[in-house]
Amino acid sequence: MNIEDLKTALADFEGILKFEDNGEWLKVQTTGFVEKNKWNSVNEQVKKLGGEWVGGIGKNSHWKISKEPIPEDPWQDVLADLEGAMDAIRRALNIIEKAKA
Repeated sequence: MNIEDLKTALADFEGILKFEDNGEWLKVQTTGFVEKNKWNSVNEQVKKLGGEWVGGIGKNSHWKISKEPIPEDPWQDVLADLEGAMDAIRRALNIIEKAKA
């Protein structure tokens, strides 16, 4: 993810957020006071992007978002590995059954 992708993903909040590239991650801050319901909406969107709130005092508070893409479903890779392992076990069992016959 880059700044432009992030701005697009958070376009509904244009004008109340500012963005910064900190090398390995992206920083999102509010431009000023934001009402609680609007802050919650931003926070939910940032979480969906794999980001997290970094609390601080005043202007040091921000969201931190990794530039590395996150999978749609974090378990997707694990499930694919398990399915591959199950296929290998089935093939091995078929070979054993054929050898017995």
